[in-house]
Amino acid sequence: MLNKRVLNMLDTLNSLELQQKESDQYLEEMPAKAINHELSKKTRVKVLNNYFFKNKDIYISKHNRFAPYPTHSHTF
Repeated sequence: MLNKRVLNMLDTLNSLELQQKESDQYLEEMPAKAINHELSKKTRVKVLNNYFFKNKDIYISKHNRFAPYPTHSHTF
């Protein structure tokens, strides 16, 4: 069972979700340094492993809701 703090974080609308809910448009949530922009120009967005796994073995994040999420790929 998930801890209450995590459940609350997942359930609470953040500022991007509020904007996306209103506009139905995706707003970029990833920092520029998390994306390989050179490869992304040619194909779908390429997410960089070294950004997410620097000094850790696991990365957990919440995708914002209320707008279509862009096609992307990972190598993990």
